Amino acid sequence: MVINAFPTILAAFLVSVFVPESPRFYLGRGRLEEAVNVCNTLASRLNYDRSSYLSEDELRRYLFRTKEIGRMSTLDCHRNGGNGE
Repeated sequence: MVINAFPTILAAFLVSVFVPESPRFYLGRGRLEEAVNVCNTLASRLNYDRSSYLSEDELRRYLFRTKEIGRMSTLDCHRNGGNGE
């Protein structure tokens, strides 16, 4: 029985260590700085140009412009240079 549970325990551990929370998770809790950090980490992993990284002000403008989280993905914001259009 313990041997059958080992892959699940290992997978849960690896996910908790290597997979970051989503930006939406942090935004939903009002933690804008962490959301920006996760967005920029994801952008760097996807080889986006460093000039397209978000600042807190850009993410704040993006949120006010969309009026609802989820209408546009955070990565779309990176694709459009941070202007959210």
